[in-house]
Amino acid sequence: MYKRSIIPYYFFMFFGVIIAMNATMAYLAITTWTGLETKNTYIKSPKFNTILQERQRIIDLGWSFSINAKAISDTKVKIKALILDENNTPIEGFVRASLLRPTHHGSDKTITLAYKDGLYMGISPLPLKGQWDINITVQAYGETVSTRKRFFFK
Repeated sequence: MYKRSIIPYYFFMFFGVIIAMNATMAYLAITTWTGLETKNTYIKSPKFNTILQERQRIIDLGWSFSINAKAISDTKVKIKALILDENNTPIEGFVRASLLRPTHHGSDKTITLAYKDGLYMGISPLPLKGQWDINITVQAYGETVSTRKRFFFK
């Protein structure tokens, strides 16, 4: 009688375990990734404390920002910003929005947002689709504060 070897079964079980672990690790990596990525950390690290100080200043002032941007055509984007003080009252002041392309230089745009009914709005040219940072700078009550939010336009 012919006896079969169990070595092929061990071979397939070994690679089955490897594939299962790789699939598990890939799933965990994708579902837990925060999206935070920094290139040129040596260059950006001296600015890190400045960014933290700016965020702390916004918290100390009690201001809150809600920024929304939506492409209204292939070449234009509508930006809305709601800026509230510590009493949840809209802040009236001078607000500028800068669209900054993190992957290309020379495509950046800056516009002044108009204030209407507690909301700042403006339409900006959108030279390229893709990832953009919108930097909102507010000058009000003798303070100048900036915040930034990343958007992806299709």
